[in-house]
Formats: sequence, C-alpha cells, structure tokens
Amino acid sequence: MHAQCEVTMPILVATDRDLIVLDVERGTSTPADGINDRPTCLTADSLVEGRAWCGTHRNGVFRSDDGGRSWQSVGLASRLIMSVAASPTERDVVWVGTEPSEVWRSGDAGTWRQTSNLETLSSSPEWSFPPKPDTHHVRWIACHPLAVGQLWVAIEAGALVSTIDGGRTWRDRVPAGPYDTHELAIHPKAPNTLRVAAGDGYFESDDAGATWRSPSDGLEVGYLRSVAIDPEDRDVVLVSASSGPHSA
Repeated sequence: MHAQCEVTMPILVATDRDLIVLDVERGTSTPADGINDRPTCLTADSLVEGRAWCGTHRNGVFRSDDGGRSWQSVGLASRLIMSVAASPTERDVVWVGTEPSEVWRSGDAGTWRQTSNLETLSSSPEWSFPPKPDTHHVRWIACHPLAVGQLWVAIEAGALVSTIDGGRTWRDRVPAGPYDTHELAIHPKAPNTLRVAAGDGYFESDDAGATWRSPSDGLEVGYLRSVAIDPEDRDVVLVSASSGPHSA
C-alpha cells in the first residue's frame, strides 16, 4: 500500500512492519518517526498539503502534517484500523474502517464519531473474513469526489454498501454487485462510474453502484487485488490479479 503527496513531498510506503519515507530528490529512505505499531492502511490528504493518515494494527490512527516525516496519534487507540480515506470535498474530514466492521468519521482531523451501525443491514449475518471466520472488517472506503457525505464501504467479505448522508443511513449490497471488494476506484470526471477489484472478479457500475456488470474477456485469472483508473483517460483501467488469495 502507498500514498503519494504533492510532487515536492516524499513518497510514503507502508510495509507489513514499518512506514518508510522516500525522499526522491535526496535519494534517501528512512523510517517514519512517531508510529509505534504496524501500519495497516495509508492515504494522503488532497485538501491539506503535507498531510497524510495512517491506520495501525492496534494503536488506532496517526496523522502527519509534514509529509510523513513525523506522526502523532489522533485517536481510536484501542481499535484495529483496516482502511482510511480523507474526504476530497471537506477539509479536516477523514473516514476510517475497523475490524470488526465499523465506520468512524472525524470532522476536525482527530475527534471521532461512529456512524450508524453497519450490522443492522440485512446482509450482515453473512459477512465473514475467511482466515478469521468469526469476524469481518471494512477493507476499503471510497469517497465520492464531488458529493459531500457520499461514500462506498467494502466489507471483507460479504458486501459493498453505501451512504449518501455521511453514514446516518446505509444502503445494503445490491444484486449482481461485488461480494468480496478489495478496492474501488472512481475517476473525478466520472464520479458515478465505479471500478472494483474483488475476490469474485472485476466489476463496473455507471450509476453509482445501483447496477453492476462484470466483464471478463481477456482476464485469465479471476481473483482481483487492486484497481486504478488512468488520470488522463477514464476509460483505461488497470488491475492486478491472481489465481486465488494464496497466490495474490
């Protein structure tokens, strides 16, 4: 997993053990200062120059305001953070997902409020993460690039759910949609067009997730791990894939 800030900022790389700061101009790589736990997710904040967010295995959320060189703990310290997304429409708003599946929102870059309970959704009894079948988690959070409070949340494994009101209410998974979503990409010039890499294949929606199709021509393997859209051409999509979870 990785996050890149402005061109003049370092590149941040999270491994399964450490967060590394890569200074391309100087040709150096150093461990980040201030994170005392295993990183689990990482993102840059597009609305605040130099700001980045990192979730950790058992010590909650950390924030950097200097391009990742130093970090401070900003809450949820007892929770396993599995996903983080900085709002592209509201400054200081960030969303995180946990295991077990919860979504939390901060509106001031560090004070947290839980959204409404995801497990009230009718599909929730079927959610289960195969390596730990007694639990599940929020694998990915994707924010609408223009609409405040609209986002898609991937539960691993069992559902891709959504909200248009900042998590006060949730829309459950829809028929023919992805079941085991790993990543969801949105192009800012086509904000209702969704591209999904999932354990059950590749999925596309052109109506914000109301309906889905799953084209597979040319895909030799069906377990998809990640997805990206060309910034210059929204019709060009790149995915990574494997024959199954153990070879991903």
